[in-house]
Amino acid sequence: MKSLILLALITSHSLFAQTRGDQLNALRTLSNAIESETYITRAPQANLSQAILKLQEAYQLLGQTNPPTDPQTYKQCVAWSTQIYSREMNNGDALDRAQRFCANVADFNVAQFLYSKHYRDLSSTQAMDLALSQSTYDIAGKIDLIEFAFDKHYRDMSTSPAATKARDNAAIINRNTRSGLTCFQKYFQVYYRDNSSSIAMEKTALSCSRQP
Repeated sequence: MKSLILLALITSHSLFAQTRGDQLNALRTLSNAIESETYITRAPQANLSQAILKLQEAYQLLGQTNPPTDPQTYKQCVAWSTQIYSREMNNGDALDRAQRFCANVADFNVAQFLYSKHYRDLSSTQAMDLALSQSTYDIAGKIDLIEFAFDKHYRDMSTSPAATKARDNAAIINRNTRSGLTCFQKYFQVYYRDNSSSIAMEKTALSCSRQP
């Protein structure tokens, strides 16, 4: 009941937000409420899946300042992901889902790599949703960084979490940095002397993100 009252208050505040600042504050408040709810919710898995999809859509709306997806990348992504989605849904729903998620895919090679890793732990639809939502502009052209980081995280965890961490490590690296992979290789050896492989990789990415 307390959660329902809080949601009603947040929703009411969000609907009547007038300025951009009010709207951003409403989004932050709602985001914090959702995070708190994840620790206590008893919602069934079907509800959680729907919540993930809606949050992904919201995230995509907030990130629409990114450059549009390359037409060729979009076509490749839709053709490939539709075929995989159709394993668990009808063809029309598969196409609709593929088009929605592929609209923000910036690197097809990254999407394929991430899917191959997520699919080891998740259903084909869950793996595809996650892979496409993670293949955005901030990781375009960084497949070498993701592959390197994945190998380090996979030593300490299963494939899907390792892939997500690898993707996040690559995302914070400045795309103008010419020696991103060289930096990963160099600093990982330093941090690995005193840390587990995964923690060393996290520290490596943070250190390399400071490079001009």
